[in-house]
Amino acid sequence: MNRLLAMLLLPAAVWGQQHSVTLTWTDILNPPPPATTYTVYRATSSASCTGTLPFTVQVASLTVETWVDVGVIDGGIYCYYVEAVDTVTGDASLPSTRATAAIVPHAPVLKAPVIH
Repeated sequence: MNRLLAMLLLPAAVWGQQHSVTLTWTDILNPPPPATTYTVYRATSSASCTGTLPFTVQVASLTVETWVDVGVIDGGIYCYYVEAVDTVTGDASLPSTRATAAIVPHAPVLKAPVIH
C-alpha cells in the first residue's frame, strides 16, 4: 500500500496532561477505503526518537484516526508512529512520521507552614 499518514500530537498531550497522550492522524486518502484499519506503535526513549528503537504494537485494528495512550508515566519520553492496514489484503502503508511526547512530572504541592 503506497500511502503515507500525517500524524499530529495534540498540544496538551505533549505536556502529559492527566498522564495521557492523545494521537491523531489524517489518512491522505480522504475518505480512506472502507477496509482500512490503523495500527499504533510506541517506543520509549531516554533522549530522542531518532535512530533504531524497539517499537511495539500498542493497539491494532483501529477504525478511527485517533487514539489515547493512558499508559504513560512521569518523566517518560514516548515515540509513536502509525500504519494504515488494508484488511482485505493485509498490506500495510509506509509508517507515518514519528511523533514524540515527553511527560513532564507534576510539581509537588507545598503547603506553607502554619505559625501559631
